[in-house]
Amino acid sequence: MTNDHDSIPVRESLPGAEETADARNAASPIPADAAAVGDAIFETSSDPMFLLDEERRVLQANPAALRLFDPDGRGVEGRDVVELLAAEHRNPFSAAHATLDNDETWTARLTAQNSSGHDLPVRAQLRRMDADDQCLYHLALRDLTDRTRLERGLERKSREVEGMNLALQSMVRSADEAATLARRELIEELRRDLLPALERMAGESSPELRRSYLEMIRERLEGLSEGDPESLSPLLLRLTPRELEICRLIRTGRSGSEIADLLSSSFETIQTHRKNIRRKLGLRGRKLSLATFLQGQPGLD
Repeated sequence: MTNDHDSIPVRESLPGAEETADARNAASPIPADAAAVGDAIFETSSDPMFLLDEERRVLQANPAALRLFDPDGRGVEGRDVVELLAAEHRNPFSAAHATLDNDETWTARLTAQNSSGHDLPVRAQLRRMDADDQCLYHLALRDLTDRTRLERGLERKSREVEGMNLALQSMVRSADEAATLARRELIEELRRDLLPALERMAGESSPELRRSYLEMIRERLEGLSEGDPESLSPLLLRLTPRELEICRLIRTGRSGSEIADLLSSSFETIQTHRKNIRRKLGLRGRKLSLATFLQGQPGLD
């Protein structure tokens, strides 16, 4: 895997590195076979290529290699090719070079350094080619800069997608938990408020009262299904239709006497209804008027 470097390693100076190109060529002349191989392979490739000897010295470099590693024409022939690699990749390359047999190929992702000392991710392919008792090596470097940039972009996008997936999973779990809680609350509300009303309706002999209970229950169910905050309060389902009628009148500010007259009932009967209403609504013993309490209860309009 390609390594990134925070700083540019200083090239090590190997024996003979400061010699002139002519002196190096004189010490390591290019064999005729090597020149023929180089002419046949190197000139047509857009990838940097080198022909090496058994000491890792550069015998020949193609134009692409010269443009990248020797744009000033100082000469790369005779140099140890590991000088063109980042420090951490020199030993692995040297080990591969020393252990390859004829016609064997070694491939790895390395970091090269161009003439400016900048890191260059490459895929290196080193092949040993023996000819006429000479041990030669063909090294090709494929520039992976664009590929590395793409891989890093994909890794970044992958992390972003993973983060989005985690967030989505969390949202789904939260939604599921909220839905489960809502179902439980709905079931509890039905059990607490509607079932008693159904039981009272079932025990009522008067068809008119049964219809009144049914209307109350229908209104409450519609309010639950639509989430209507103005539907009949669950507390009021504990009351009889007559008690609800009295509550509506109390809410409008009517006195006990006025309610008795409107409903053609006695004042004492209305007062008895008021006591029953306060008991059913849990107001007994509380210093809160029934009229004030009913103002905050929806469904009485």
